Amino acid sequence: MSSPSSNSSSLCEFSINGRPRKSISPELEPAKHKTEMCKHYEMQKTCPFGSRCAFAHEPHELLTRDRPQKYKTVKCVQFHTSGFCVYGRRCHFIH
Repeated sequence: MSSPSSNSSSLCEFSINGRPRKSISPELEPAKHKTEMCKHYEMQKTCPFGSRCAFAHEPHELLTRDRPQKYKTVKCVQFHTSGFCVYGRRCHFIH
């Protein structure tokens, strides 16, 4: 590994466009583990992560997770004004 230059001392080699990457708190990871189907496996029946994949490869592997009390209790403004939401089924609001 190379050492950082003097003008980028606050950035690591894994920064994106000069901005540090967001790190995910380790305690949040298990909450999302195997709660969605793996897109790689759904499309190609193979996954580059194999058994280490955080997503489910088969429906019986899917786990449920607790949602906040107010989950999907308010309309999604984007969906109700344009008919489209970039978050799709992951959106926390009602479509």
